[in-house]
Amino acid sequence: MLDQSNDYQLPSWPPTKITREIWNSVLGDIGLRLRNRETLEASFELLQQEGIQAALDYIQVSIAPQLSDLQRTIQESKEQIDDLLQGNAPNAHRLGGQLPAFYAKASDVLSLLQVVEDKADADDVTALIQQRIAALVDSSPATLDTLKELAAALGNDANFSVTVTNALADLEIKIKQAGAPIGTTIMMQGNGNTPPPGYLLHNGAPCTSAYPQLRAWLLANGAAVNGNGDPIIEDMGGYFPRGWRSGQVVDSGRVFGSMQQDAFQNHRHPANRVSNATVSVPVNNNQQGPCPYIADGYVNVPMAQANGHGASLTDGDSGTPRTGAETRPVNKTFTYWIKAYAADQVPGSVDFAALANNLSALLMKVNALEAKATPWVSALQNVVFNSTITLGHGLGVRPTTLQLFLECVTAESGYSPGERVPVGYHFNGFSETGRGVQVYASSSNIVIVSGVNGVWIMSAASRVQFQVTPANWRYVAVAKV
Repeated sequence: MLDQSNDYQLPSWPPTKITREIWNSVLGDIGLRLRNRETLEASFELLQQEGIQAALDYIQVSIAPQLSDLQRTIQESKEQIDDLLQGNAPNAHRLGGQLPAFYAKASDVLSLLQVVEDKADADDVTALIQQRIAALVDSSPATLDTLKELAAALGNDANFSVTVTNALADLEIKIKQAGAPIGTTIMMQGNGNTPPPGYLLHNGAPCTSAYPQLRAWLLANGAAVNGNGDPIIEDMGGYFPRGWRSGQVVDSGRVFGSMQQDAFQNHRHPANRVSNATVSVPVNNNQQGPCPYIADGYVNVPMAQANGHGASLTDGDSGTPRTGAETRPVNKTFTYWIKAYAADQVPGSVDFAALANNLSALLMKVNALEAKATPWVSALQNVVFNSTITLGHGLGVRPTTLQLFLECVTAESGYSPGERVPVGYHFNGFSETGRGVQVYASSSNIVIVSGVNGVWIMSAASRVQFQVTPANWRYVAVAKV
């Protein structure tokens, strides 16, 4: 019989005649096997296609936008660096208001992208990414060498970088808004040729999309609009401002932005007639020709020739009268400006080298304060009798507070896993029989010394001393500056 044991081969001897029985016994299930194989191949091809499509979808949704953002940031960084090399001050707008320290990060990203572009093999790219991740983990502190610890250190924020970027952007907005808000009008002593940073002159010009913040503010606050749909900045040349609100009682009937001519309150200048006499009433101080007059005994006073010509009249106390085409108080000219955008830092007013040094000094102080506020905690250490364990603490100075604990990992003598018992130093020094554990510290290390005859603690169950079982316990050292 032909089967798998003889690899479906006919023996050379004796001669075998191929009959229907032999043929069917060998190939009876060939149809089923072929169909199963075809189904398997189709399933594999489908999985392969779905995997490729899923990868493409992921790249399109997740990777492509990030690459686009990175490329744009790199281009903006390059332009900004070119400006710096030419001696120009940094322009905060080009990097969304971020500090120039991001330039170095953008340069690092650019080099990484260049390496990725040069890699034709996907395996090479994967290896490169794994290498970068390994370098990141290797360079992290010992307490951040697992994904769980990294997540805890970042506040379990899956989008930590986005959170930090948004926080920086929000901080930038708050800093910029700490000054005058958009739309604020100020008066300055000047001829209008030197605008204060962030302001435009009140000169009746349209506010275009070049100043989007002010344009939006004017459109939302009732400014007049030209044929292009741009709001008009009020022309304050020669005008005094006057308070306005909807429904005001004083100077009622006005609308926002309206201009009002000068006016003089209605009044009279009565002239008393003199008995049996005629008094002329000139309209102007230097009037010539006909003018009204009052004649004793007449009710209706006609216009008649009278001598209305004379010099400008004075009250004798205030000097020669001043006349003009408007009624106005004593005044001086100033220019009015409106806040249009958050101004950049004035070129040359910031010493970035000094700023970086100050930040570095502050960082050292902050690190020192954090070191004092946050205790150093060692990883769990195996308990080994008659041994010495040396641990680097990285605090930079000898800790002022030092504690050693035995942490239960397997229940023993009334203690449960996770419970800690203070030992060593102030708690359980060596006895004459070599029982106990001692701990001490230098400016760089924590040293744990276990006794020859084991480590003994008080039983939580029997209230008598017992020797701990090393497999059931671990050392934990805690130090603070």
